[in-house]
Parts: sequence; C-alpha cells; structure tokens
Amino acid sequence: MDQLPPITGAAPDYHSLIQQAPAGKQAGLLATALGKPNQMLLGLGTQFLLDSASDASMMPSYGVTKIDIYDQYLNGIDPQTSWVAWNSPTGAYASKVASDAESVGAVPMYTLYQMASQGDGNTTWQTNTALMTQYWNNVRTLFQKIQATGKPALVNVEPDFWGYIQRIYNESGAITGYQTAPGKVVISVASANSSDCYDQPNTAVGMVSCMISMARKYAPGAYLGIPPSGFPDLLAQEPAFMQQLGAGKADFVVMQTSDRDAGCYLTNAPNCRYAGGRGDVSQTYWNTSNFLRAFSQAAHYTTGSYDAAGVYTPPVYSLPLIWWQTPMGTPASANGTGSATPTSSPWRDNRMDYFLNNPAQLTAINTVAVVFGSGASSQSNLSNDFTSAGLHQFVTLQTAYNKIPANLPTAVAVYTDNLASGWLGDWGWNANVDFSSTATVWSGSNAMNISTTSAYGAVGLSSATPIAFNSPNAAIQFWAYSARALPIVLIPCPTENFCNPNVTLNLPAAKWTYFSIPASKFGNLGAIKRINIQSNSSNEVVSFAIDQLFIVN
Repeated sequence: MDQLPPITGAAPDYHSLIQQAPAGKQAGLLATALGKPNQMLLGLGTQFLLDSASDASMMPSYGVTKIDIYDQYLNGIDPQTSWVAWNSPTGAYASKVASDAESVGAVPMYTLYQMASQGDGNTTWQTNTALMTQYWNNVRTLFQKIQATGKPALVNVEPDFWGYIQRIYNESGAITGYQTAPGKVVISVASANSSDCYDQPNTAVGMVSCMISMARKYAPGAYLGIPPSGFPDLLAQEPAFMQQLGAGKADFVVMQTSDRDAGCYLTNAPNCRYAGGRGDVSQTYWNTSNFLRAFSQAAHYTTGSYDAAGVYTPPVYSLPLIWWQTPMGTPASANGTGSATPTSSPWRDNRMDYFLNNPAQLTAINTVAVVFGSGASSQSNLSNDFTSAGLHQFVTLQTAYNKIPANLPTAVAVYTDNLASGWLGDWGWNANVDFSSTATVWSGSNAMNISTTSAYGAVGLSSATPIAFNSPNAAIQFWAYSARALPIVLIPCPTENFCNPNVTLNLPAAKWTYFSIPASKFGNLGAIKRINIQSNSSNEVVSFAIDQLFIVN
C-alpha cells in the first residue's frame, strides 16, 4: 500500500464555507464562526429600559446574565449628530456596543439603519452624493471599529429599506407600481465612495456589493445580513428581487415576524397604526397556520419548500436565518391596554412563547438565532414581560430552553477549494492526489483529482477529531466527475481502524454528479474519523475528481 504524504487543511474561511455548504445546512457554520456552540442562539435587542444606561447594564436587574447576541441600532449619517458622534472619539459607540455585548457573554449585532436618516421610507436622497458620502464614511468607521475588537460581529444591513426601493410612488406618496430590477434603482455608490468601491455601479446592486466588499476588506470577522422587508404587498416578488440584489452573497438572512406586539396592533394603539394595512399577518395574534406561513416565506432564502402536492421549489439562495426584533409580549386572551399588570405584559403576543417552545421547527429551516426586542418604547420588554404566573417570560423560557437546546443543522467541510482545517490527506493508497487541481472543477478554483497508479487506488482523508454523524438528516455530500463511466466506493470510518460498511457509486461519463448518502446507508456510524474514496476499477490507470465534500449532521 502506497501511503500519501501528509497534506494539512487550510484555516477556515467561514464566509466561503457558508456560501459553499449544502442548502439549509449553514446555521452551525455561522454559530461556529461567532464562537458559539452548535445550538440555536438566543439574543436580545433594544429594550427601552432606561435612557441613562445601556440595555446590557440593566439586563441583570431582570434576571438576564448571559445571552448569545446583543443587538443595537446605528442611526443617522450626519457626522455631528449620528451614531458616530454619540460617544467620543468618533465611532466609539460601536466599540461601546461591543463592550456591552461582552459583559453579557454576547456577540454584538449592529442594526445599520442609516438609510432612514432622512425619514423612514424616504428614498429621494439616495442619489445625493454629499449625503451618501457621509453614509459610506460611517460604514467604513463601523467596520474599522469591529476589526479593532478582534472579535466577530453581526451586521443587519438596512432593514425595511430594501422593501421601500421596490415600490414606485407618485408625488402624493401613493404606490403606483413596483420595481423588479434592483439594477435599475439608482443609488450613489462609486460616486460617493470612490476610495472603496470605484468599480461598483451606482445602483442598489452596487450598494450591496460595496457593503460586502468593505466588510471583507476592513473587518473579516463581520458577518452581514441583507434583510428582505417582508412587506405584505411584496411577498410574491421579493425573493427574486433579493436574489438579483446580491443578498445571497452575504452571510445570513434577517427575517421578521413583526416589530410590535400583536395586541398593540389589534387595539389600534397610537404606536401601531401606521404599518401594514389589511392582510398584514404580522399584526395579528398568530395561530399555527400563521407560523407555518412565516416559515414557508423564510424557506425562499434557506431550504426551499414543498407545496401541497409535494413539488419542491428550491430557494433563491441559501443562508442561515436570524429572526430579528421578535416581539416580547406574553400570551393572553385579551389584547392588553399598554400597561403591564403583575400577570400580563402591556400587550399580548405569542411569538416568543411559540418559538422557544418549538425550537426544532426553527432549526429545521436553518435558523441560527432568534433575537427578541421592542420596535417601540410602548412595547413589551424585559421589565414587563409578565406571564400569567407572574414570572418574566424571557428568563423563564430561556432557562427552560438552555436545559434542552436545539442543535443546529450544520455542514462540516472536508474539501472545498482545499482540504478544510483539521483534515489530513495522508491515508490514500495506489494513487497520486492533487488537492489543488484546476483541470476539472465543479465550484470555486480547485478540485481534488485522484489518479490511480494500480487497481483500486484511493484517496484517504482523516480528521484530527471525530465528526458527529448521528442526526436524522446526517449524510455525506459531494460532487464527483470522471471522463469515462467509473464505479467508486465511499468508505467512511468511525475510527482509524474500522471502515465498514461502504457504498458503491456509479459516475457517468464526463458529467459532474451530486451525491448525498444518508448515514443509514452506513449503519449509522455515529461519528466519522476518516473517509476513503476508492476507484472500484481493476484498470490500473483511472482518474476522477471530487469537489465540495461535506459531512452534514
């Protein structure tokens, strides 16, 4: 047996891994990138607790000592009055948010809300070069401050804005039509930020591309989400619009259920009159069908979905989900009055209750986190989220959830453009293996090319630590190619010295073929320490290629 010399894997680039992973299996990758465990994460956003103190400093007063994500808004663009001027020196507020997040064990999440600086929904100024220069200067400052922390962060890029630019308004503000091509939406990008994005078009597409490239340049540890608006009049067209926009090149998708408690809308209270209109399901007290409808809409961006006839519609792109600004009201039979009682929140809502009592439904659609927060000062928050038992809802549900957390769908990369970190290519026999072949590639720049030197040659890949392979959806997934029809054998090994059973796969001639082999085909091994891929041909000289090899669990 001719063993190959050891070849070690490259350090992980989670931005690329999230893009390359099988659809619906990226949530665990993002959690790992954030330094968090492989379970659905819980976060808190704006609480409106006390003007003179940060939300993080007040959380322990209400029983919250640790969360996973801490979300805060960044508003305005004026260098004298916007978020960059809230603390000294310029941009220090972003550093403060990171410090506050660390105090409660959380990753900071910055909700960039600068496009509302001239009024929520006002898109008339986005071609003003002077104002957009201020916009991009603030973006640069944010990424530089994130990089200075040396830690990962999440950035929620301009919620609602991507919905507003899909609408066409007349002079009186009435909607007269819809824009379906984001490349035709004019926004100052290169003209307002030539130092970073001189080569980007002055369009909405250019804005997203510029934002992502600046994040990668200034803060590689920043993970971006471009949120669909979820506006009810846009539900049918929005997935295609977001795809054309380039939102799928980011790192996650931000989804919303509502920005207010349901009871506030149902009572037509002052802070809950302006949004949605008829048919806006976000403004109702949800039943099971409402939750399933929301999950189906989210599936456009992550797992794809099946209709009643069982016909599968793939996602427009696939990224992990973060449910953001999820209302904090407690379940009740009455809508509420806006004032809490010892056994009820100001307004009723049931979304937190449903999410944290049914986390498996969320992780099944690639959800990595839920962030709960108040969309206005009049809404339920940590200080008044009282249940019928007189307990604080978030603390009660968080405590119960943490005892039995929901594991995340994840895809462990074995090979993408190179061997992944923690893997060695040192177990092959009777073959020469090129881990950086450019001859025939499915995705990216390279593929793994195996050229046998005698019959039944193989590549062998070993992991430094065993990889879990024990979930109901566990599988080994990869693409393979051979110039001529060729049988190959996939041999996973739970330990270094045990490698049965195996599965024979038939490669057609001159065609990249996708394989997804469930764990049940191997007798439910429980873990994988090594993977061998062997030619099953008695011909001494054959060649085949492998690309995008993942262990899904």
